[in-house]
Amino acid sequence: PVKTWAEMPPPATNEEVLFPSEDESAGYVAIGWRTHAYNEFQDRAVAGLLWSYLTDSAASPLTEAFVESDDAVCSGVYPSANTYAQGSQELWFDDCEASALDDVEGMFIDVIKAEVEKGVDLERMHDVIGLERRKYLSAIEDQPGDTLLDTMIHHFIYGDRDGGDVEESKQLREALDFLASLDKAKKELDGPAWTELLRTSILEAPRVCVVGRPSAKLGRDMPAQEKARTEAQAKVDSLPTISFLPRLLPRPSFLC
Repeated sequence: PVKTWAEMPPPATNEEVLFPSEDESAGYVAIGWRTHAYNEFQDRAVAGLLWSYLTDSAASPLTEAFVESDDAVCSGVYPSANTYAQGSQELWFDDCEASALDDVEGMFIDVIKAEVEKGVDLERMHDVIGLERRKYLSAIEDQPGDTLLDTMIHHFIYGDRDGGDVEESKQLREALDFLASLDKAKKELDGPAWTELLRTSILEAPRVCVVGRPSAKLGRDMPAQEKARTEAQAKVDSLPTISFLPRLLPRPSFLC
């Protein structure tokens, strides 16, 4: 049988979502992509390294442009990868100035275009790989259960079992060997290869942008809407409705 959580969702489009807030000065922006299948472990690791390169420090291109510059428009830029049968990648811009919410996606594109034209700094990318290695080793030492358990749960849900036990074991070992993925990325990818990945997987790949806009009016309206909803539900669940249930339910056999 097909797992419902393994099916592809329909295509998404750009949207604006209002959220209740008395402070209408700041909102959120999230940009998302569909990415690699679960069993594309090397590609997933490489994508994670690329996002770390773009965001992990004050000198990273996106952090520098959106957070650390004189024209900063948000408090932080954070990537988030989601592991599914077909994965997804999100990039969050937190506490964006309300006046800049509609400009964030365009600014993001401009930064990535400039980075593609300049080319990925291979020396800095190797520094990022080294940092990710140290972070992983620290996590394995401090929280080995949590670090390994997530990978094993993902494998249990999304792993391919059609190849038999031997193939499944091989797949699980590959999923758990993150250090090997780091070593392979450092050895096989040069600056132009990283730059091409930046262009194809981020700049030119289909994406969707969601703008979270604050609304004081929504905050004022929600209590009344919730009250109306609960009153309507109470009428549905009222005693006259419940009185019909004995006619709908079969009589227990021990009472017959």
